[in-house]
Amino acid sequence: MTPLERAARALARLHVSGNGRRSEEMIQQWEDQRWPTYLDDVRAVLSAIRTPSAFMCDAGWSDLVRDKGSMDIWPAMLDALLEEGE
Repeated sequence: MTPLERAARALARLHVSGNGRRSEEMIQQWEDQRWPTYLDDVRAVLSAIRTPSAFMCDAGWSDLVRDKGSMDIWPAMLDALLEEGE
């Protein structure tokens, strides 16, 4: 599953499970059927955050400097993005 699909599935799940009245089976069925319709939303969000903030760059750079693998840089930057928005 690609990151775009994971994000689209998360949006579909969020959309349908908002009021807590639906069964897990119904939520999963909705997600499986509807996730492709959320791809444009995911792309719009990713385009909007494409340029990292200074806070995100610092987080990514600090992971790089500490000799973590390159796979740790992106999650560190996204964690910083989420923290920055609080």
